[in-house]
Amino acid sequence: GADGSPTTTGTGVYIGSTNNVSLSNMTFAGNTQNFNILGDNVTNFTLRDSTMSAGTTVGTSGVEGNIRFVNLDGVAVFEGNNIEDAFNNALRIQNTENTTLNLFVRDSSSGDQAIFGHNVNNDIVSVETQNDANARILVDGVQFTGWHGDAVNTTALGTSNIDVTVQNSSFNNGHVDNADGSVGVLIGGTAGGGSWGVGYS
Repeated sequence: GADGSPTTTGTGVYIGSTNNVSLSNMTFAGNTQNFNILGDNVTNFTLRDSTMSAGTTVGTSGVEGNIRFVNLDGVAVFEGNNIEDAFNNALRIQNTENTTLNLFVRDSSSGDQAIFGHNVNNDIVSVETQNDANARILVDGVQFTGWHGDAVNTTALGTSNIDVTVQNSSFNNGHVDNADGSVGVLIGGTAGGGSWGVGYS
């Protein structure tokens, strides 16, 4: 499909206007033109104990990457996954509507270690809220291993709100071309009323 195309073409798994999706023990390998997983207006999503290996997304558009959701609502769980080598972001969520997202990125209760990175060419976990969207994010027990932008990047715009907790996680940037100013956790917003909070341990 065309680079960055928000359709099923060039995408491994497309989820549109759907509730209560759970994927487990998935393997994404080879080259995907746009996204491994692309979701639009999804409520409640889980990806558990799955792998996205080297070179799984290729292209030229700045939005392409391993996993992308627009308006992800409810509870989203990314647990025990090994996700690496994204053309842009490994996990990108952009909520522009009045959504309330509870996002968990963590290791698995089955013992599988959550590993994100290796060769991610922008941010590993990127969450942006706009308008009246709200997000509560817990990152727990994740190994971040290589990124060009930031390992965790959150932005609350407009009157939206983000609450972030990062705990029991490690950050070791082994990217061959990490950018000047790239950080482990970057939390920001605008002066227009958006707010954010952060906790760590």
